[in-house]
Amino acid sequence: MFQVPISLIISFICFLGKTKILEISKDTGFTVRRSKLLPDTIVKVFTFGLWDTPNPSLRQTASKCENIQRGLSITREGLFQRLATSALLLKQVFQSAVEYSAKRAITVQNLDVLQAFTDVKICDSSKVTLPDKLADVWKGLGGNNAKAALKIQTIYSLKSRTITNMELTKAPGPDAGYKDELLKHIHHGELLITDLGYYSKDLFRKIISKGAYFLSRIKSNTVFQIQNSDTKSFKALDLLSVLKNSSSVDIDVYFGTKYSKLLQCRLIGVRLPDEVANERRRKANKKAKSQGKTLSDYDLELLGWNLLITNAPAHMLTPKAACELYRARWQIELLFKACKSYLNLGKVGNCGKEQLECLLYGRLIAIILIFTVYSALYALMYQQKNRCISMMSFIKLIATKVEKIFSSLYATTEAISELRLILKRAAEQSLHDKRNRKTTVERLQEHYLLN
Repeated sequence: MFQVPISLIISFICFLGKTKILEISKDTGFTVRRSKLLPDTIVKVFTFGLWDTPNPSLRQTASKCENIQRGLSITREGLFQRLATSALLLKQVFQSAVEYSAKRAITVQNLDVLQAFTDVKICDSSKVTLPDKLADVWKGLGGNNAKAALKIQTIYSLKSRTITNMELTKAPGPDAGYKDELLKHIHHGELLITDLGYYSKDLFRKIISKGAYFLSRIKSNTVFQIQNSDTKSFKALDLLSVLKNSSSVDIDVYFGTKYSKLLQCRLIGVRLPDEVANERRRKANKKAKSQGKTLSDYDLELLGWNLLITNAPAHMLTPKAACELYRARWQIELLFKACKSYLNLGKVGNCGKEQLECLLYGRLIAIILIFTVYSALYALMYQQKNRCISMMSFIKLIATKVEKIFSSLYATTEAISELRLILKRAAEQSLHDKRNRKTTVERLQEHYLLN
């Protein structure tokens, strides 16, 4: 019978406990006075207390604080005066939550496709629209978009299924502008998977210099060079000729033009099934027609392929395995969808700067902690029953029990038992159905990347 370890529950509760939060709050200016608002009250309310409240007012927040802190009496005005230091506190707790999650990451050793790398990380971002009055702090994207917005840059470990970093950044500008911060979280032997938003020769070059690996789709206008084995000279690759009449491709190329510093990598890919390729072409033709454009033969040929570039050698990553591995990037898309659909991540209402920071950091803390628990339960369920827990189903079920979780954040026998039962039922009810069509993770297991 599947059981949730008591140690996991105690660790979860203790992280949000008074002693831990007091320790974190020492340098934030959040003072502690007898019968006044305590720092652990703020953290519990802004994480799980307001989870099911999409656009909470200060009055609702103050009421939640009074409900869990015995003897506390605080008005919305009194809470408003504490928002600045509360935001600093929650930001510090969020940083500690990321460290907490990283230390407790559990690797699913059965996924042999991942064994070639010390970790496989996916980086992506998600935009959150904000009240217009925050445009001076968080400028929007311009045009017909909201006047205020921000991005949440997230790094997700596919191997341990945990969030290894989350950061609030400005919405304008390409994701490639995040590369310097991203590089701090990529280490020797790791593989980084990114989409086209991060497509940058400079980023790829720096990943290589760290002894790490990258895997990315290619931009259709990328110029690739190939080297003449005899003369050592370079010439532009005629990719259309290479792809025609082929079912897969795996060649050494150089990224860039002859006038720039070239980057050596592998261009790999597999041809898509006809029905998939034709559907992609139909949609692309429709979009091009609406813009008064016509797709070239080159564009149409590329739409029939999954084409990627990587610096991982062939013995570590075959073309077919690389395409399957890249499909796993959608795990982080599911993460964002779960956060916005069930954790109310983007529903902050017409709040001010400090209240916004409290809401966002509080919800990010909850996300980090829940995904840390999800990671542990995923590994245990896989090891015991050889079945996978659905991320979306697990978060959806947890969301329905958030009030019980909120009332169970205390180190008592009754609270521990209640929280343990909630997580056990959520894990068991979130198992993927047994089906003929294999999940991405199940397909990944079919490919062995090591010799």
